[in-house]
Amino acid sequence: MSSAIVQCFFDAVAALRDDLRARGSDLAVLCGDPAEELVRLARKIGAKTLFFAEDYEPYARVRDAAVSAALEKNGVEVRRHLDHVYFGSDEIVRAGGAPYKMFAPYRRQRMAALWERPRAIAPSLRRLRGKLLDAAAIGETQPVPAPERFGFTSSTRYPRCSERAAHALLARFARDGLEDYGKRRDFPSLDATSHLSPQLRAGTIGIRTCVEAAKGGPAWLNELV
Repeated sequence: MSSAIVQCFFDAVAALRDDLRARGSDLAVLCGDPAEELVRLARKIGAKTLFFAEDYEPYARVRDAAVSAALEKNGVEVRRHLDHVYFGSDEIVRAGGAPYKMFAPYRRQRMAALWERPRAIAPSLRRLRGKLLDAAAIGETQPVPAPERFGFTSSTRYPRCSERAAHALLARFARDGLEDYGKRRDFPSLDATSHLSPQLRAGTIGIRTCVEAAKGGPAWLNELV
């Protein structure tokens, strides 16, 4: 993992914490074994259910399995949801259920599915009204760490990640670059890309939001696929 993406992750955490604090709540920043820390937090705040977005990376799968087992053992229900990607790993597959090994046929089925089974953008801000835990109930937690704490570096040259920055980038790209993306993206001298890769990786913008915008630009939609 690079220092640039680590800084993006911590940027995103800090921005989310600031947003929650502005709404009278807070973000619990924990450091340690994920299962132990989340079991401890669940007991502290009286949580009955854990919701999380399913991840497919090897470490994440092992981590999430351990966290789920620990929480369920302690009486906390666990609910997985699709959010990191537009379609789950078992949704775009060959007739017999095996995964595709070539991009072209996968792309054809994926594109057809985008129009046949569109995924709505979740109205997150509206849904959280009245559901946030008061900051006092969360209590004191750790500050957002600097990348240097874990052996990485910080730099003003790295992308800055936040929900506000991500949506500003998408608006600029939709206005100035989406239509000609297919013609201009292969020229390194041109500022022709969306710059949204680190934002998507850090979770500051959702893939559904990007796909909805990309329907006006086939080349970028293909890139997202």
